[in-house]
This record gives sequence, structure tokens and C-alpha cells, in this order.
Amino acid sequence: MAIGGGYMATATTLEGPTPGKVDAAGGAIAIELSIGGALSPGIILAGSYSVLSVGNAKLTNDTRAQRFPHDPGLTLLAAMLDVYPNAKGGFHLGGALGLASVSMRQDEDPRATSRGQTGLGLAPHVGYEWWVSNYWGLGVLGRFAFAQTAGDYGDGKEKDTVTGASILFSATYN
Repeated sequence: MAIGGGYMATATTLEGPTPGKVDAAGGAIAIELSIGGALSPGIILAGSYSVLSVGNAKLTNDTRAQRFPHDPGLTLLAAMLDVYPNAKGGFHLGGALGLASVSMRQDEDPRATSRGQTGLGLAPHVGYEWWVSNYWGLGVLGRFAFAQTAGDYGDGKEKDTVTGASILFSATYN
């Protein structure tokens, strides 16, 4: 599990009867929960659920006819591989690949679907953990996130490209 902060940027294109484009960026909160096990010493395979959410995003290139708030959140449900080159050491690297969803808060934009926009996401990471007991490690994790999603928006379509980076504090039970 991990929690931290970072930065996220989205580029959104709206197609259909009310076309538009809006870029949003800002500071983000990052949360992750992964559950898995060791395939062999130093190689971990897990299911991962992570969220990167921006509040009060700065908007640029806003060409929409109606300007609803645009504070995006990225959710990633993925398979994660984490590799410790030295199984008894704390340095590790890996990444997650899976289903991504971008959504706005429900009360912000009545034209957005409640399901959000879905697509694929990738989240490579690198980190270090200090073992504080036989089974627990506490550490720091740097993560990059990239996702491309699409879905319905009013009478048209919405396409999003999301990038983000975060620093997280992690706790691992092994």
C-alpha cells in the first residue's frame, strides 16, 4: 500500500455536436493498494488498484462552449510486476499495466457519463524499502502514469490522454 502526492495532466478532446478541447493540470493525490505474492525470491506479481486525483485543476486551451469544472481523476486496475534485483535488498523496480478510467466528479459536469472514460494505462515505478521487521518494509516509491481513454460525452465522444508522476510512501508486508 502507498500514499503520496504528485502532478497530473490531461488533454481532453470532445467530438460531436458540441466539440471542444481542454487541457487540465495540477497537483494530485496518489493512493495505491496491491495484493499479490512472490513468484520466486525477488519477483512479485500482484493485482493493483491505484488512484491519481487532481483538485482545482488549472485549465488551458479551453475551447468548450460551456465551461464546466474539469478536475480529473485517473483510476488504474492492473496487473503489477515488482522486481527486487537483490531479493534481500530494498531497491525494486517494475510497473503495472491494465484498465484505466478517467472521470470527473459527478456534480461537476452533467454531460459526462457516470461511467467515465475507459482505456489502457501503464504505470512504471522505482523505489527503495527499508525492512523494519521480518515481514514489514517501509519505503519511498516514484511512479509515472500514462493512460489513453475514450467514452461517451453528452451526444458525442470524449478522448483523454493522461500523464502523471508521483512520489509515494509505501508499506509492504512480505
